[in-house]
Amino acid sequence: MFGIGPPELIVIIVLAIILLGPEKFPEAGRAVGKAIREFRSMSDDLTRDFRQPLEEISATFNSWDESEDDRITASVMEQSEEREGSSEYEADQPLVRARNKNRPGPV
Repeated sequence: MFGIGPPELIVIIVLAIILLGPEKFPEAGRAVGKAIREFRSMSDDLTRDFRQPLEEISATFNSWDESEDDRITASVMEQSEEREGSSEYEADQPLVRARNKNRPGPV
């Protein structure tokens, strides 16, 4: 707990009793306990607020249909085959024109 061992904890308790007195020490202990409970409660609420949307997103991705993956893969493969069917010269024409545009003509 916060790197505090038993000897340190005993020293802290003895100092608290000396400073607060035996009458107010139980009240201070209750106040500290209440503060720790409230902190844990807020921490749990915050964790829940972040975890819930992440679980919803995870459920969405887990419900992704494999047939959807197959459809997308098929579409990409068709586009790739279409590109391979065209000649390289046609695909490179805009690039060739751009290179030749900046060259001087024949002398």
